[in-house]
Amino acid sequence: MKIFRCQNIEYLFAHQCELDSEGIIVPKSGFEFVELFSGKKITFKEKSKIKNGNISYKQTVDIETKYTEISEIQNLNDQHLILKVYNINGESFTWGSLLPYNPVQLELDTEGRVADISFVRIHHLPELP
Repeated sequence: MKIFRCQNIEYLFAHQCELDSEGIIVPKSGFEFVELFSGKKITFKEKSKIKNGNISYKQTVDIETKYTEISEIQNLNDQHLILKVYNINGESFTWGSLLPYNPVQLELDTEGRVADISFVRIHHLPELP
């Protein structure tokens, strides 16, 4: 399993993104990536799996975040997302793709004013070197 320590994560709904002339995912006009804050360590994990001779990679990021309005977090549920994942040096990579279409989705559990979010994606190529 490969692990990437994250400093922070930003998200944008996939329908609010487009590809620029170089094939890089960018926000459509009027939209921008939104940062998710966490007081705990954030880790991007990637685990390979071979099934019927084919390899796939399960990629996950678990984050705990506090919120003031539940709707802020519930709006992420059942959505297709593109994330920017930043390491502790400020370097980033975009997680999720538009072409081929393979966005990130999430599993959500809330208690009190804290949300446990698991971002998940299965891909045929590794994200981490």
